[in-house]
Amino acid sequence: HDRDTKRTSGEAVDVATADWDRLQKLDVGKWKGPEFAGERMPALAQVLETVPEGKKIFIEIKCGAEVVPALKEALAACDLKPEQISVTAFQQDVSEATRQQIPGVTANWLTDFKQRDDGTWKPSPAVIVKTARRLKAHGVGVGARRGALTAELASALKEAGLGFHVWTVDDPELARHLIELGVDSLTTNRPAELRKRLATPK
Repeated sequence: HDRDTKRTSGEAVDVATADWDRLQKLDVGKWKGPEFAGERMPALAQVLETVPEGKKIFIEIKCGAEVVPALKEALAACDLKPEQISVTAFQQDVSEATRQQIPGVTANWLTDFKQRDDGTWKPSPAVIVKTARRLKAHGVGVGARRGALTAELASALKEAGLGFHVWTVDDPELARHLIELGVDSLTTNRPAELRKRLATPK
């Protein structure tokens, strides 16, 4: 998620312009704890090898559509089935390029909400659906803004045949609300805790 490696290595190396040898020299584990010291940044191919049989991987693209040909090459070289792979991005050109160049994988478009002065939220469900259809996206991922996560939005996405995904949901009550709306997936920082809380009656 970071443009440089300062937060995870202590050195501010620009990821987009650094070569792989430079990035591989960085210790990206010690910031989390001494037991992780010496951990190196994995390449996408290495990450793909860790996906268990029958499980999925969600790859979020942070740059532009220029990365899609390289992504296509990496995915073609791995042993995963297309249905195990989901590519997500905020950039509309990335979603569109993924759909065109790697048609077998799931391509989801990400967007977030902003609240207007009058209390309403944008983009509206209609605009979200219109954009996703234009991009030929399989689904939409939205930010966890409680006021914007309405039955109207859920219905609009369902009627359009689009997946409904929400990030980042760490609050069990919000998660319950979204499950009731029919959300397809939740992104969370606390999966074990959230599963436990959701398994407990209110």
